Amino acid sequence: MSEIRHTPGPWTAYGSVVRTDEGRFIAKVTYNPTPFDPPMDDQSEATAQLIAAAPDLYEACLEAFEFLGTTEHKSDHAAALLMVSINKAIMKVEGR
Repeated sequence: MSEIRHTPGPWTAYGSVVRTDEGRFIAKVTYNPTPFDPPMDDQSEATAQLIAAAPDLYEACLEAFEFLGTTEHKSDHAAALLMVSINKAIMKVEGR
């Protein structure tokens, strides 16, 4: 695994804005509708919540990958498939 480069968590969503617990700005989810599009406030807030969960999800992926890589799970085909999916997510976070 590579060195962590992102802003450390935890992050919290406040409506459509995501901040660290120290108040550092992480992201604002915006939506620029045309006059014909419905408002997306609920979706913007849900997206902000997903962004806020990113550090926790990354840590959970690291822990799950390590756990599934133990000797007792190495021969389990389902665990191997899950490890491939988890590793893809980890690589995406790490920019690989």
